[in-house]
Amino acid sequence: MIANWLAMASLSFGLPACPARAEALPGIYAGQAIVTGIDQRDRPRGLRLCLGQVLVNVSGDPGVLRRPGAAKILAGAAGMVVSLNYYDRMSGLPHHDDQGTRDRPFTLTANFDPAKVAAALAALGEMPRKGPRPSVFLAVHVNGPGGDFALDGGPASGYDMLELMRASIADAAWEYRLNVTLPGGANETPGAGMLAVRGTLTWSDKDFGWIATWTAGGAHWGEHGVSFDDAFRGALAGALGLASGHPPGE
Repeated sequence: MIANWLAMASLSFGLPACPARAEALPGIYAGQAIVTGIDQRDRPRGLRLCLGQVLVNVSGDPGVLRRPGAAKILAGAAGMVVSLNYYDRMSGLPHHDDQGTRDRPFTLTANFDPAKVAAALAALGEMPRKGPRPSVFLAVHVNGPGGDFALDGGPASGYDMLELMRASIADAAWEYRLNVTLPGGANETPGAGMLAVRGTLTWSDKDFGWIATWTAGGAHWGEHGVSFDDAFRGALAGALGLASGHPPGE
């Protein structure tokens, strides 16, 4: 049902989207998380999330956080921090009622010591990946209740599903520090040296979510019953892993 599709879509843009991500990609030793306040109440959770991003991006292994010992390393994230800062996500809005900064959402950015990150990865049987990060050519066909379409990199078309999906891909690319290109048209092919990831998103009332299937370099992976945000994160996590010697499903 279209109502279910729209309900699931609303989950994927509950936070402000960043369609262009105009800022430069941060270094792979920096992680970000949304936290409440700038005190210690939510900082430990935020630092665990930040370090988790860094371990994945530095190793190129999306599954590194599932290895034995990862939880203990994440719990010690504070001891690996070089610097951190907060950005008030409601900086343009005045405080209301008795609200103080402790109850406002902030983006926490934490930078971690490269040597300590390398030591943490070694403890997990991993090491920092070498070489350039892959450039990804992402070709997606969407089968939705409102119609089928190819997700391309054409001009902005307003606040619609196509634009929301483009913004979601931009956010996922930013999270994994990848340069991602969408086809400019049906006949466009990947450029030299690009990793081509092709897939489909199909809405399922039964799963109350999207069914995502992806293929690249002979590898196949996917998910059922997810938001398109999670589907695109899964696509790019798989691409990063494949390019780093950690194929999806490993």
